[in-house]
Amino acid sequence: MRSALGELAVRWPHIVSHPNPAARAWTLLSARIRTQRPAPPPLSDCPALQYDALVLHCLLEYSSTAAAEVMGQDPSKIRYLVCSAPVQSRTAARRLAPVR
Repeated sequence: MRSALGELAVRWPHIVSHPNPAARAWTLLSARIRTQRPAPPPLSDCPALQYDALVLHCLLEYSSTAAAEVMGQDPSKIRYLVCSAPVQSRTAARRLAPVR
């Protein structure tokens, strides 16, 4: 996690110059975390965008609109990603343990 935050700090000027800084930061952070801590099955079968939508919506209880803002997506896409995920993936996302 520290290296992910370090990468954000190093790239901060680029991130804040992006049209949607929150989405850019989320993309970098989530990619780094996925490489350091691979998702458990059945979440490991989800595409990265769907995994992120599931974590934000199912685990962190973000609304579709809030998750969309963080990810730089349309709320309808977040709803689609969450609803189209298998039930096992949604359940697994709710049961993820926090990174320590």
